[in-house]
Amino acid sequence: MALLFAFWRIRTKRARARLASKDTGPYVLRSEPPGIWVARSILLLISCSLFFIALARPLGGTEYTDVETRGIDMVLAIDISKSMLAGDFSPNRLEFIKRQAKNFVRSSKGDRFAIVAFAGSAYVHMPLTTDTSTALTFIDKLAIKPDITQGTAIGDAIDLAVKRFIGDEKNARVIILFTDGENNKGDDPARAAKKAADQGVVIFPVGIGSPQGSYIPDHVDILGRISYKTDQKGRRVLSKLDESTLRKIASVTGGKYYYAADPNQLMAIYMELDRSLTQTYVTRKMSRSEELAPLFLVAGLIMLFMESGLNYLTPVVKARKGGRYGFER
Repeated sequence: MALLFAFWRIRTKRARARLASKDTGPYVLRSEPPGIWVARSILLLISCSLFFIALARPLGGTEYTDVETRGIDMVLAIDISKSMLAGDFSPNRLEFIKRQAKNFVRSSKGDRFAIVAFAGSAYVHMPLTTDTSTALTFIDKLAIKPDITQGTAIGDAIDLAVKRFIGDEKNARVIILFTDGENNKGDDPARAAKKAADQGVVIFPVGIGSPQGSYIPDHVDILGRISYKTDQKGRRVLSKLDESTLRKIASVTGGKYYYAADPNQLMAIYMELDRSLTQTYVTRKMSRSEELAPLFLVAGLIMLFMESGLNYLTPVVKARKGGRYGFER
């Protein structure tokens, strides 16, 4: 900013020099008293600074208010094992699940969601939250991780999902289970479902995959050729939808099985939920106060008018030899 002022001062002197003549030179090339020039420079500097601050659109801080909403606690248990790479759903099972899950979350009204991801083991991908945008972001981040234990532990996912619920057991607790149903690790799904039912949890399994099955991509080379997962005998592994396991889980907990191929069926889960069992959540909402940019803009204009006032209201000072100044009458 100081360099800008120095540049402005030099340009001003040069402009005056070009306009000067023999008769008008003493007036055009007049020198202001140092005190006035310094005051004008400071006012102009402050004015420009305030304008720059206004452009940044500063805010006056944030306010937090507690808001009560009513809804149902739901855990989305999503299979991220390698079988979710199978291409019987476009572009693959996992991406299809993510689209369905996001549509389901968007249709919610005041409900609270958590996400449990699982393969050969299960982990909490997102804790319970009423923030829909946060849930959508975490769903997008779901991916098949190379460091996670491979396999499908449906029972472990159910056990972990049940632990995510908070509050009175009389309130509705729902698990939406997205998987192909091929369990080969961890706790037995039927036993885990029975334990969930004992705690008042209802499970709605959503089957992903085809009964005919699909091969599981394992590697893509630089030429785009796909190699598929094989068993110990070198045969390609065929991943099929196991509807019987998923129907059993739904039956034990009082839920209902849905097939993911029909998007409308997933939305029908909402029709099955007992809305009389909703609970009240107290959530903290953040709200931004009004912008402060207009205040800085007004203050900058005031400084600019004051600088202009000094320029036009100060009496003309005629330059004299020896550096002294005198007022023209």
